[in-house]
Amino acid sequence: MGNKVNIKTIAELSGVSVATVSRVINQNGRFSAETEAAVRRVMKELDYHPNTVAKSLREKHSKVIGVIVPDIMNAHFARLVLEIETYLFTYGYSTVICNTNESAALEQKHVDTLISQRVGGILLISGIRHYKPDDIPLVYVDRRPENYNEKRDCLVESDNEDGGYRAARRLVELGCRRVAILYAFDMDFNQKMRYRGYRRAMEEAGMEPLSFNVETVSAPVATACIKEQLDRGEEFDGLLCTTDLLAIGALIGLQEKGIAVPGQVRLTGFDDSAIAGLYRPSVSSIRQQVAGMARMSADMLLALIEGKTLTSMHQVLPVRLVERETTGGLAPGPSEKELPLLKPLAMRFSVCKVTDYSGIDMRQPFCFTGITDEENSLVCPENMVPDNTTEREDGWKGFRITGQLDFSLIGILAGISEVLASNDIGIFAVSTFNTDYVFMKKENFDRGLTALKNAGYRLGPSGS
Repeated sequence: MGNKVNIKTIAELSGVSVATVSRVINQNGRFSAETEAAVRRVMKELDYHPNTVAKSLREKHSKVIGVIVPDIMNAHFARLVLEIETYLFTYGYSTVICNTNESAALEQKHVDTLISQRVGGILLISGIRHYKPDDIPLVYVDRRPENYNEKRDCLVESDNEDGGYRAARRLVELGCRRVAILYAFDMDFNQKMRYRGYRRAMEEAGMEPLSFNVETVSAPVATACIKEQLDRGEEFDGLLCTTDLLAIGALIGLQEKGIAVPGQVRLTGFDDSAIAGLYRPSVSSIRQQVAGMARMSADMLLALIEGKTLTSMHQVLPVRLVERETTGGLAPGPSEKELPLLKPLAMRFSVCKVTDYSGIDMRQPFCFTGITDEENSLVCPENMVPDNTTEREDGWKGFRITGQLDFSLIGILAGISEVLASNDIGIFAVSTFNTDYVFMKKENFDRGLTALKNAGYRLGPSGS
């Protein structure tokens, strides 16, 4: 029967207009929850499925997004792809995952195939080559491509240089006198930026850099490299590895040579993948905002598909060092484990509901409560309004953020969170239809605003 039913039939049996049924199917415009339930009940009873092929032809693109990834077996990329896929699904988009195995030729073939299949757009994590954005809506994710053009290309990435700098500086602070770096310099731009951050930390500390370069990112390669360097007589008491996989391999090599970690050598990784916390000793690692990167890049791509003008084509997400046993920190005990991410209740900006504020783990970057409307939730860090504050009876005080619609909401709040967390000030953020408030404990409010000002945020009256 499904083939004989059309949208007009659904509208008549649901008691609504054809336009309303169309809005329910396409998930745009306004309609009540009761109306949506009625329409979907009739669709289910009649086994009606919208003709997505015909819709794609009308819109000149499909509800399919291509995601090109360099190594789907890599834990960091696997999680990033999962976050992207889950997020896009809430907007009615399916994903096609294409693995390149770090091959430029295979990457090119995947891009050509996706374009020929008329996908809605491409999220390119691989980034070996540069492609003209005129060919198809395209956003580079995590890796900056060769010949990157900041005026034409859309890019969402982590602050890799700062991550390399933070890890190296921490090793110096812990008393390491000879800090080496294990990296794959020719692999991608991220490796180069992490190395640049390491070099900056070495220069500040007045230390000579010591570099161990490998051709590929794998644990066995890292193990062999470290053992070879030790056999050659290289001495170091600090080791920065530019991925967690390299860190695990290096750790195995050190252990096989009878070198105690962190007793004789302190070690850090990069990505903060699950294995970093599971291995023993647990690995200190630079944490990237994987979920934020996925959502921000997906939002950017959806905006391009819809023909919207982006306020920013380049987003850089802050990173932080998570210390564990390899730098002398303690592995998280049962009472110290990080709380799981709060389950999203609405779309766009990971909206979460919080009912018991006393139970919030302030080590989480931030969380949202309420409902976010994509057209009215306006955020801009240059228009923070500390004089327009609100106080709660439960001991929280907040300031409002206003401005023009910006796809960097998550990045902005994460940046604010990073500054406050480094000053031991916990926050949570409340997003409503017309306002966005950042809340912190009342006794920390003035201290928090001062910390943000010192970090370069301009605080002033609305519209300034």
